Amino acid sequence: MQLVVSPVWNDVDVSEGGRYNTRFAYLTEYLTWMMSEVAEYAAEHDDTVFLKGEIATADAVRTTLRQYDFDVLYYASHGEEDALTAVNFERAVTIENSQPLFGRTTYAVACLSAKALGAHIASNGGVYLGYDDVLYLEFGYRDPNTDWWVEEVYKNIFTTGKLLVHTPPKDVASEIVRAYDDAIETFVKGGYDYSYLLHDRDHLVLLGAGNTKAWRPAPRKAAQPDETKTTLLLAAAALLALPLLLQK
Repeated sequence: MQLVVSPVWNDVDVSEGGRYNTRFAYLTEYLTWMMSEVAEYAAEHDDTVFLKGEIATADAVRTTLRQYDFDVLYYASHGEEDALTAVNFERAVTIENSQPLFGRTTYAVACLSAKALGAHIASNGGVYLGYDDVLYLEFGYRDPNTDWWVEEVYKNIFTTGKLLVHTPPKDVASEIVRAYDDAIETFVKGGYDYSYLLHDRDHLVLLGAGNTKAWRPAPRKAAQPDETKTTLLLAAAALLALPLLLQK
């Protein structure tokens, strides 16, 4: 059994005074579009439950985790160091209620969640493949003529996690790194700054899976001279993390 979770909700302001437009609808709809491919792939190999859109509330997520005897949880949403969020930024999976993930594998496309939540799950026999820092997305702010292919680049990276349905976690982690490296090469050839991609790649982490320490990608080779002549993307990155969104 495979579980896929990807909530969607409307734009809301979470900073004091409404000073920051978080644009949740755009970002969460993209993540659900991406996770639909993961769910379809998983369903070809195993029974799959896909909790998506506005029905992916915190209560629904917690109930689903308790209800099914699943092998892998694929989760895409905004994250915190100690939580994965559901509709309206509700804290759905936390350290306190993470017991259903002990002894199971979690793949999280979310900011920061590997830092504390993932570490806790791994220390209790689970496997956690996710990110221990802010995760950036570099589209939705620029020319539509470039946004479409950048969206596809990120989709190719994030959907690689679908291989967990039949592939060991460490091998999947290596494939995700390979997808990042391919994406970076695409940015280099196009003359675009790849620093955000490199940041995300280097903060992918695999916890558990027989590792006594966190598995991290080997450093990418040093930039060649022509790579330093990149053009800064005309975008501010989309931060998928509550702590930074609340920062004054």
